[in-house]
Amino acid sequence: MRAYWSDTNFKGEPIPAGTFCRVIDLEDGTHPIFVYGATQAEVWEKIERQNTNAQIALNRSRTPSAPPVLPQVRTISAEDVMQATADLDNPAKSGRAVATLIEHATGVDPVKIGQAIFAQNAMEWEKANPEFYPNKPNRQLVGARAIALAGGKPAAVTSATFDVAFSQMKAEGMLAERPAAPPQDDPNNPNGAIPAREPGSSSERPRGERFSTGVSGNRLTASQAVPKGKPKYTEYEIRTMKESERQKVFNDPDYIAACEFHYGSAQA
Repeated sequence: MRAYWSDTNFKGEPIPAGTFCRVIDLEDGTHPIFVYGATQAEVWEKIERQNTNAQIALNRSRTPSAPPVLPQVRTISAEDVMQATADLDNPAKSGRAVATLIEHATGVDPVKIGQAIFAQNAMEWEKANPEFYPNKPNRQLVGARAIALAGGKPAAVTSATFDVAFSQMKAEGMLAERPAAPPQDDPNNPNGAIPAREPGSSSERPRGERFSTGVSGNRLTASQAVPKGKPKYTEYEIRTMKESERQKVFNDPDYIAACEFHYGSAQA
């Protein structure tokens, strides 16, 4: 190996004035290393840093990596195998006994496989049935009913089984309804308030919407004339007022005048 100061870069071109270049040639057929700096001290600092990083990388390559952590496999003892074999003749225990013997022979738990199949089928059914509100209680209720309909076998639950379970639970009123979507923002009405109608405008309200202030039209007197300015109560406040609050302002002239202003004396 040889190292030297050079007035040219790796292309053989002159380096800028005030720049130092140190060349390190391993003489093993590889390309020489060119290190540049504004001063010789800066060049030496860069070389030292490169050597430090190379040593760290070398040490890491020599350190054996930790083996991956494997999931623990359930240990089935000889006693478990003997007990499972004896339980094969017991109808109440034969299913679990077969699963134990299969897991002992293959390392695969049939119960976990059944649970995985059930979870996959449930996910696909949810995607195909957007009317189902998939919160946790609803999933638990429909899932438990579906497994019961399948004879307690999760892997035997099909899309049709979920359909029946969903219909039954819905008819029984056991499922939570999907929350109503919030009203969309209106760029012309950012506060979401119902704009007050101008005097003389139509007082027609949407079909199916019933509204009553509880104020009779013949109770409006001349002293309670509609103010020329903006009334004390907006239409939105009147619409959303609780019945207890409405009883308190039932005879309030401002409230009566506001009803007259927004709906006219007949409807008020």
